Amino acid sequence: MRLVYLGPVGPPWPTLRQMVAKDQRVLVLAEADSSGVPWYHQAFEVLQETPYHFNAPEEFSCAPNRGGIDGSLFQINHWIDTTPAPRPSNAEIVNAREFILDRVRKCQAERGRLPNILAVDFGMTGDVFGAAAELNGLN
Repeated sequence: MRLVYLGPVGPPWPTLRQMVAKDQRVLVLAEADSSGVPWYHQAFEVLQETPYHFNAPEEFSCAPNRGGIDGSLFQINHWIDTTPAPRPSNAEIVNAREFILDRVRKCQAERGRLPNILAVDFGMTGDVFGAAAELNGLN
C-alpha cells in the first residue's frame, strides 16, 4: 500500500521520476468495479487501448478498443492469444526489439501518440526492455 499512487487521476500525469520521488510508484487500475476504494481507479475512464485478441503476428492492429480514443493513457496490447495459456515461442517472435518498435511506430502514426503502457506476455523474453528504453530515449 505504501507505494500506491494517491494523486489525481488524469492529465497532467506525474512522471515516473516524480512518482518515485513521492514513493508512490504503483498506479492501480480496475477493469471492473472499483467502487469504495479511492486509489483503485476505473481503467477505461483514463486509458485507451488496442485490441488484445490476435491469433498471429500479422493480425496485430492499432484500432481503438476499450477506452475509445479519449483516454489520456495509451496501452498497446502485444501478444498472440493461445488460450488457455500463452506460449514463450510466440513471445520470442513478437517481443523482438524491432518487431515491437515497428508496431509502436505504426500505432503512433495511426493513433497520434506513443504508448504509456506496452502489455506483453513473457516480458523477459525478447528485448521488451530494450525497445522500451529506446522509446524513452534511453539508448
